[in-house]
Amino acid sequence: MEATSITDKQFWIDYWKSKDFNIKLTDKPAFYTIFDEIISKQNTLSCLEIGGFPGYYSIYIKNKFPYSSTTLFDFVIVKEKLKELYSANNIKESAIQVLEGDINTFTFNTKYDFVFSLGFIEHFYDTKFVIQKHIDALNDNGSLLITLPNFRGINGFINKKFDIDNYNAHNIKCMDINFLKHTCEELKLSSISVSYYGGFSIWLEDMGKLNSLNKLFFYTLKFVGKAVSKIIPLKNRLFSPYIIIRAKR
Repeated sequence: MEATSITDKQFWIDYWKSKDFNIKLTDKPAFYTIFDEIISKQNTLSCLEIGGFPGYYSIYIKNKFPYSSTTLFDFVIVKEKLKELYSANNIKESAIQVLEGDINTFTFNTKYDFVFSLGFIEHFYDTKFVIQKHIDALNDNGSLLITLPNFRGINGFINKKFDIDNYNAHNIKCMDINFLKHTCEELKLSSISVSYYGGFSIWLEDMGKLNSLNKLFFYTLKFVGKAVSKIIPLKNRLFSPYIIIRAKR
C-alpha cells in the first residue's frame, strides 16, 4: 500500500529552485510556542522533520535547543539551496542530518521523541497512510505534531480564484477536523487534539499572477480581515489559516 502524491518530484525541484534561501530566519517562526512547549517541557532529545525541506524548523530547533538532535527528511533535497540557507544562518552542514527518500517506501531505522510535518500530508490522497508513516518513526510515548493549511475557508477561496494550480496541488478533502480526529483515533494515537489555528490570514504563492485590481482586492481583504480578527479573534473553518494535529503515540 502507498499514498498517491498529488505532486511529482519535478514540481518540488522547480518550486524550491525558484526560492531565495539567502535569508536570515526569524527567532520566532509560526508555531514556535508549540515547538518550545514540546521540546522544553518534555525534554525532547531527538526530532524528525518530515517533508520539511529546506528545514526551517530543524534550524530553529538546533539554534534554540542545541541538546536536541534534528533530522530532516524529504522527497527532494536541493543541496545548493540547503547550503545557501545554512550559510545565511551560521549552521554547520553536519549539525542537521538530512535524509532523502520517498515517504511510501522509506524505512526510518531510528525512532524519534518528536516527529512533525508542516504542510505535508495535504499533498497526498491517502491521509491515513501518511499519518501512519509519521507514527512509524515515533518512539513510544513520542510527540506528534502535524500542521496543514485550511483551504476550506476564505484563504482557500482566494487560492482557488487566483492560483488554481497551487490550490489543485492540495487534498482539500483532508482539511476537515472531524475527519482528522477520526483518522487519529483509528490509528490508536492518544492525547489527540485537532483544531483550527491562527487568526485571519490569506496568502498566495505567486502574487505576480495578480493584476492591479486583484492586488487591491487582495490587500484590502487582508487588511480588513486582520483588523477584525484583532477585535474578534475567531478560530474556525472560515477564518483560520491552519489546522493543527497534536497527539502522542
